[in-house]
Amino acid sequence: MSGKGKPGGFSSVELFVLTSVFGLLLLVAIPSYRDKQTNARAGELAEDLRSYGCALWDYHATTGSWPADSQPGAIPEGMGDRLAGFSEPSPIGGQWDWEGPKACCSASICIDGVECSIRVIQRLDEIMDDGNLSMGLMRYEARRLIMVLDR
Repeated sequence: MSGKGKPGGFSSVELFVLTSVFGLLLLVAIPSYRDKQTNARAGELAEDLRSYGCALWDYHATTGSWPADSQPGAIPEGMGDRLAGFSEPSPIGGQWDWEGPKACCSASICIDGVECSIRVIQRLDEIMDDGNLSMGLMRYEARRLIMVLDR
């Protein structure tokens, strides 16, 4: 073969164009992936909170009172068969905690030691409450998520 043919491989310009296109695709894909991941984590947590909330309200309706306060990671007394997974870490890290009613305080489900981005918690609040973490039934303060069941 004569030496007039094009040499094999890609030119610098072709590699630059390929890298640029790949970079643009990543710029579009990564935020979309993060949004889906945020929605999935918030949805999983919302399902757990609804499930635990229903079990605790059922206990309240049956007995006329809330279970006694428990330590983080401990299943409230009398709720062992109703709160499967309550002693395991939550989907956003941290330990589940039941805050039974005390003098002038509310009954609430909490997660102590939350280990996720604020975006997940904000999305959860949009799903379950009013979208404002400083008021309403869903609160977040100092790595502690609180869902008020009864005021």
